[in-house]
Amino acid sequence: MPSHESQHTIEIYVHSDSGHDPDLVEVASDGRVKDLLSEGESLWLEDTNEALPDESSLPEAGIVRRTHVHRGHCPTVKVHVRHAGTDIHGEFSPATQVVRVFRWATGPKGFKLPEAQIPKHGFVLPGGDELLDLRAHAGSLVSKIRCVVTIDLVPKERFAG
Repeated sequence: MPSHESQHTIEIYVHSDSGHDPDLVEVASDGRVKDLLSEGESLWLEDTNEALPDESSLPEAGIVRRTHVHRGHCPTVKVHVRHAGTDIHGEFSPATQVVRVFRWATGPKGFKLPEAQIPKHGFVLPGGDELLDLRAHAGSLVSKIRCVVTIDLVPKERFAG
């Protein structure tokens, strides 16, 4: 039974500012980036800094089966990380995985935690009671009107048992 390429679909993971978990979305494999966007939104491949051109086909943009992308209004995300009474500030692509922000915050450009202490820490949103999923995107933590997020770096033991 012959099939036409235009009838094929692929599933991709779409992260956005509407929640921390991505949506698994089925799209035409020969679609365009703009088909995934609403007014004023851009699309990024996970862990990239540049938004994809709207007119690109999904294959041209590097979007294939089970690709993770970020869709949103924020061209960058200003991240404020608080730890032990000190704040640091950085700017990231909305498609940056939180694990990269965590490495920055705990590393030499951040709070310079001793290597043995890093795995004993995690991120929470202010007032939150759950550790953030390090696979979430920075852009998934912002509000739709502000491209800023504040995160607390805390000892994980506080959330154990």
